[in-house]
This record gives sequence, structure tokens and C-alpha cells, in this order.
Amino acid sequence: MSNTQPLTVGFVTTCRGRLHHLKQTIPRLVAEHPDEIIVVDHDCPQGTGDWLEQNHPNVIVARVRDGAPFNVARARNIGIRLSTSDVLCVIDADIMVKPGFAAWIRRNARGPRFFRRATQQGQRALQTWGTVVCPRQRLLKVGLYDEAFDGWGGEDDDIYWRLSAAGMSEEGFPFDAI
Repeated sequence: MSNTQPLTVGFVTTCRGRLHHLKQTIPRLVAEHPDEIIVVDHDCPQGTGDWLEQNHPNVIVARVRDGAPFNVARARNIGIRLSTSDVLCVIDADIMVKPGFAAWIRRNARGPRFFRRATQQGQRALQTWGTVVCPRQRLLKVGLYDEAFDGWGGEDDDIYWRLSAAGMSEEGFPFDAI
């Protein structure tokens, strides 16, 4: 990622039983005109992959059909491995981005930094705890999310710690961006 080349930006999200959220959030991601959007349909009983292919054919769908319990770390890793973007925003299916978020990423996501939602009054919003903006190569370098975490929870804290331990600084993206 040289400073003269525009950054490519991708969004990675996962879905199992959350199609009602994706129906609200995917149009907002599409409106941001990122270079790619990847949704990992992890045995979603609601037909997430089919809905995306019918309604948003430019979204890349990765289907996991193995009957395994949902593991958000594994699902995120599948999406990250499929990506070719310079910078990724790993985001949950229920998080709504505001207009201009991808442009903010393109302007700001250079260097050895990763971004989480800025704090407000010294507190971080729990709803967006797992949302991170990070160079894809840095995620790969630290070994991606640890799939030993069952279900969800803890895998995000772990990757933030490993990114920091690898020399990246944690910064905040604007609180009102999502």
C-alpha cells in the first residue's frame, strides 16, 4: 500500500440466522461503493446466500455448509481469506454504516494502525465491539482470528491484542460513522 495508490476497501460480514439484519445493512454497504463486500453464509437457515445473489449480485457470497456450530472467528477468517482488498472492515450483520464511511477508510487507513469505533464519554459501545478496520495483510500476518474461541465473544479482544503486540496502534474511527 503505497501512499500514492488509492486504497481498496472491502467489508467482511457473517450471517447465520440474521438475514433480517442483512436486509437493512447490505444496501448501506453497497451504497458506500467499496471494492468488495464478502458475506459468509454459515449454514444460515434463512437462505442468506440466495437472497444476496438475487438482490445484490455484486456481493461475494461464501457458503459454509458443514453443519458445524457457528464460529464467528472461522466465518470471519473465510471472508478475510477470500478478500483481495488492501483494507478490510470486519463488521457484524446488524451494524449500519453511515454515508461516507468507506471514503473515510480510504483517506485514513494507512500505516501500522487498526481502527475501532471511537469512545464516547470514555466508553466503547458494546454493540460495535467487534467492528474493526485493518489492513488485510496485517490480519493475515497475525494469523487471523483464533478459531479456538467457540461461538462468538473474546475472539475480537484477542485479535486486537495480537495486532497491538505486532506493533500496530489502535485508533478510533468517528463515533458517528456507524
